[in-house]
Amino acid sequence: MNRRERLIARARQGYRLAFGKDPARFFAAPGRVNLIGEHVDYNEGFVLPCAINRDTVVAIGSAGDPSEGGLHHMEAVAIDMGQARDRFALSNDIAATDNSWQNIIRGVTAVLQRYGYTPKPARLAIAGDVPIGAGLSSSASMAVAVALALSEFAHLNLSPTQVATIAREAENDFVGVPCGIMDQMASAASTAGSALLLDCRSLEHMPIPVSEDLAVVIIDSGVRRELTNSAFAERRRECEAAARHYGVTSLRDLSVEALEEGRAGLDPVIFSRARHVVTEIARVEPTAVALAYGDTAALSEVMRASHVSLRDDFADHIHKPIKLDYGDSKIIA
Repeated sequence: MNRRERLIARARQGYRLAFGKDPARFFAAPGRVNLIGEHVDYNEGFVLPCAINRDTVVAIGSAGDPSEGGLHHMEAVAIDMGQARDRFALSNDIAATDNSWQNIIRGVTAVLQRYGYTPKPARLAIAGDVPIGAGLSSSASMAVAVALALSEFAHLNLSPTQVATIAREAENDFVGVPCGIMDQMASAASTAGSALLLDCRSLEHMPIPVSEDLAVVIIDSGVRRELTNSAFAERRRECEAAARHYGVTSLRDLSVEALEEGRAGLDPVIFSRARHVVTEIARVEPTAVALAYGDTAALSEVMRASHVSLRDDFADHIHKPIKLDYGDSKIIA
């Protein structure tokens, strides 16, 4: 039994324990790592994430007995949260709670209804192996898996972009994370063996094959954080302030030259935040080309510049550059 099969078995068993029967179907969505394009998605630029081999699995089945109101409710159990439960009515006024995992399910359901879709009442059991708080988008993985499960269970046939958009709005509005679209698109639209080159304004995307001479390795630093309790929202506000100063819709619309020419009167800290975003956007395309061709010299140079920019201009000390050689394969992380 491989990793995915063990995860599905755990979701099936959790569903049985919670609801006394087998689920009808299973859906999965992966976590992600971003290779380059940090803090660019909410500035409508280009990013280059890739999915990882860790997932959230949702087991889903029909709602409970009509005599118990099952035809009008969603029920869920979080297997990795000590079999924690949630139950809420399918109404036009779904309320948020103080619990993030519940708010993802409630948020996805509410956003589906906001877009005019009718999710079917259902029971869900959720299990995953994406590390929580490790920067691998466990919440986006869960949101995408839930959105995919609810849409397919109701035969809505949503595209990966629609699933990602619904998952993102659920995180924004119910979980309270002012994230961009990158994490959800990486989870919903990535393909095996490739990174995802994504335009965060148009949501156009294309796979970028990872050279067979390269491997992507994720090293757990042991540092845990939640975006709702981090400086993430502050950085977003700083970027929006910079965009207002330059009179542009987003920092995506600035060139490096225009950034320098128009800096007069701009707070130095705000300028530094903007400089990271503008130069980071410019680094994404060269990284995609180097990744496809296995150009480790170019990758080393551009990723080091990205990490230095994150450290110095964006004051994000979570990110540290790592480059390893292992046998005949070059490893980047």
